[in-house]
This record gives sequence, structure tokens and C-alpha cells, in this order.
Amino acid sequence: MLVILALLALMQSYSWSQSEARDLVLRVGEQKILTSPNTLVLPQTKVVGVRDLGSGYQITGLKPGHLQMRLGSVPYRISVLQQRQFETHLLLQQETKKRLGLEVKIEEGTIVLAGRLNSVRDWFSIARSCRVAGCDYRARFDLHTDMQDQVQAELIRHFEDQGFNSFRVRWQPQLQLVIPQQSADAAAFEKAAASFGAEVVKEAGALELAPSIRVQIMILEVKKAEVLKYGIVWGPGYQAQILPKSESVDGLMMTASFLESAGVGRVLASPNLLCRSGKDAEFLAGGEIPIKILNRFTSDVIWKKYGILLRLKPLADFSGRMSLGIETEISKVDDSHVVDGIPGFETNRVQSHFDLTEPRTIALSGLIRMEDGQSTQGFPWLSKVPILGSLFSSQEFKKNKTELIILVRPELVKLQQGAAR
Repeated sequence: MLVILALLALMQSYSWSQSEARDLVLRVGEQKILTSPNTLVLPQTKVVGVRDLGSGYQITGLKPGHLQMRLGSVPYRISVLQQRQFETHLLLQQETKKRLGLEVKIEEGTIVLAGRLNSVRDWFSIARSCRVAGCDYRARFDLHTDMQDQVQAELIRHFEDQGFNSFRVRWQPQLQLVIPQQSADAAAFEKAAASFGAEVVKEAGALELAPSIRVQIMILEVKKAEVLKYGIVWGPGYQAQILPKSESVDGLMMTASFLESAGVGRVLASPNLLCRSGKDAEFLAGGEIPIKILNRFTSDVIWKKYGILLRLKPLADFSGRMSLGIETEISKVDDSHVVDGIPGFETNRVQSHFDLTEPRTIALSGLIRMEDGQSTQGFPWLSKVPILGSLFSSQEFKKNKTELIILVRPELVKLQQGAAR
């Protein structure tokens, strides 16, 4: 009994039916014995080693790869896998036995989970097992259009919860997730996608999306004696604090309505800002005055802002975690310090930083400290400034019974995903 080592060209002369071929899967270094008196025909290869035992053949996996051979009239597909691929193959075989319509194939050395997906839960259950085992495979399903939309929606929701959103879903020729070529979290995304058998494709023209954050701002005049009940702790100077999570402060509109109805505060302004993660958002309640600049070479006019300036820089991921930088500035024109007709400015500026895992309300207090009854006489310009004019005309504020409070509440804005088909 002889082993015939033929050239690959000789193998191509055989018209072997792929549907009738038997699969032989080996790990690198693993040996299997095929008992048969028939002649073994295979191409020259370094993928496997063959030893004639007289009553059969010992096949040894030498290196990762794949080939075809014939033992008598029986065709074989041989796949030699690395350890991780081999474990993936075993796990997927066990998983597909429990689910109708799915099968595991090895196509040119790649493990493929294929067939008809009848339930989204089937795939997510397989993905959970693969996440623990660290699988290496590709998913290629036959899906009805309705089923495809359902699967895609669940997939997008899953990755959004993991903090990923800058991707597109592509189903043909196999499941692909397309991300920007310069994506900062590409490595983490590829690891998360591996359990679903998704190929991650980097495209130079793909747009990298970033979370959008809506920042609700409410500027209030609040009675000091009453507001202690709602979690704000007064100090000798500036205070920035996260309010307790309760029904009375969990939503800014609810907070404002409650304070006004209880007669312990009033709303001076309530703007909303929308900005991209990593970009600045700014709110100014005040004005600008022109300052003329003259020298030998140029004549120009610059505009100097004054009033209440709130500058925000939020960072967020799609799981809802946020890092919020807040810069608050309250400035006024100081006519007692004038140089060449240019007035001076008195400015109080503070910066705070908060890390949040969910939408919470932040209270900024202690921004303005005045002596009783001096605000209107000492600073007549305040009556013309939005918000501050209303505040300083308040008799309660002049008597040091109320405080200016700025409430800030950031929250993530969900984006709508689309897909390329």
C-alpha cells in the first residue's frame, strides 16, 4: 500500500463534490489515524505530515492551513487550526447543536458561523459564550429583511451600552462593522466585536461620531434659609456640589417649579445648550463694551464681555459616563479704574470639574457676595444687565436673604444609527 504524493495540478484533475467531502479538523501537533486499505492521494504540502501504517494512515497537523485529499474514492477537507481556532470550532459546534438553522464551517482556514438565524437571542447567547472563551470566527447569516433590522437594532444597542457608536453595520458578504481609520478606540472595539464574529473594517472616509450632550442650565434666586432643605450647603465662598438624587432636584424644571410654588425662589433664566463631546459650550448673560486700540501701526476695536459667563466642556462616552469641566465668571465694569478712557473690570472666575456616571444636577453658589443695600448705589450698571439686573433689584437679595444659584444638568443625547446594506 503506497502513499501517492501528487502535485496540486494532479489534484485539480479530480472533480470532487464538496457536498460529499468529509471534514478532518486537527490542531497543530495533533495526530489522527484513518483506517483504510485504499490509496491516499494528496498534494505536496507542509500543512500535514502523513505516515503509512499499513492498515491506514497517520495524519499529523504541522502548521495552520487547509487542503484537500482523497482516500480511495472518499474526498476529505483537512483543516489544521491554531489552538484558539480549534477551541472556537469546538465551542461553536456545541452551541449550534442546540439551535436549528445554524452550522459551523471552515472556509480556507477561517471558521464561519453560517445558516439561518431564527432568533436574536440565539446569536447573543453564542456571543456571551465566545466573549468568555475568546473566539475567533466570522458570522454569515441568511436573514429576512425584518429579521435583519431587528438584529441590527439589538447589535447597535449592545455596542452603545459598551460606549461605542462610531460604526456602520454591513451584512454582505459577511457581517462587517465599519469604523473610521483613525478611531481612537479601534483596539477595544475589535475586541468587543470578536465575540459576535464581526469583521472590523477601517475606512479612511468614515466619519467618527462623538456623543452629544444636552446641558440644562437654570439660574435662580433662592432663599438661603429654605434651600438647605434641598441639599445645598452654604459656605463662606464659592461652592460647587452635586445635589442629592431625589425627585425634588432630579429634573431642573421640577426643581424650579417647586421652588417658585413654595415661595423660596424664582427663575432668572433657563437656557439649554447642546454640544459635541470634547467641544466647548458657552452661555453669556450680560453684554459687551467696545474698547478702541490705537498704536503706531493699527487702529482696532475689541469687544470685552461682562456679566455672567458660563463655559462648559463636557466629555462623554455612549454608555452615559461624563466628565464635565465648568468655568464660571461674573464680571462688572469698574469705572473707578479708567486708563485713557478704557474702564477696568472686576472679575470673579472659578473652575470646577465633575465626573458623572448618570445625569445629575450640579449647584453652583456663592458667586456674588455683597454688603446689605450697596448693590444698586455702588453698581448702577447692574440694572441694565440681563439676569443681574433682575437679581440686584430684588429687595431680598439686597438684605442678604437670598443667593444666586446656578443649576447645571448634563445628559447624553442618543443618536440614531443607520446601516449600509
